Amino acid sequence: MKRLIFLMLLFGFYLISNGQGRKDNYSFMKLLVTNEKGEILLLGDGAGLEITGARYNDSLSIKEFVNWMGDRMGIKIKNIRLRGLLTFHYEGRSNPTLMHYYTAEYENGDLILPEGCEIIKWVEISKSVDLIHFDEMNKIIKKINECDYLFGGSFRIWKTDPITGKRKSEPIEPFYKLN
Repeated sequence: MKRLIFLMLLFGFYLISNGQGRKDNYSFMKLLVTNEKGEILLLGDGAGLEITGARYNDSLSIKEFVNWMGDRMGIKIKNIRLRGLLTFHYEGRSNPTLMHYYTAEYENGDLILPEGCEIIKWVEISKSVDLIHFDEMNKIIKKINECDYLFGGSFRIWKTDPITGKRKSEPIEPFYKLN
């Protein structure tokens, strides 16, 4: 009996120690919405703008979640497409974040500010590079506009540069076609 209890305790400690070795690994979804003028929808604050996005750890389906991202900005979207699947390797994290980049077209609705944002506006795509402080996001948006297929890639991300205010990044894997 003592031997059985000892083995059960040993097995329990093994399970606990292996479970603690797992690190948070999750998906993050980004949504690039365009309107009939070819503008893109950006949001953010005085420090900079970006396309909308949210951590995906929900019970919603992917379609419901992407529509929710539009809803929280006051708009309905159509023609949702997955355009990029990328891994972001952040400094200080052992596991990468899987980034899903979707595109959609504005269907209707009046813009509203999502919680935590100070600005939401339509911007000419050519002017978005100056407003988006994430170099990797600018590269991904450019790739989305250059191709019509699903692509992959990988970036290493460092902390924000105190001088420029921009986050540092570099491609680990160049963009590649997935379909």
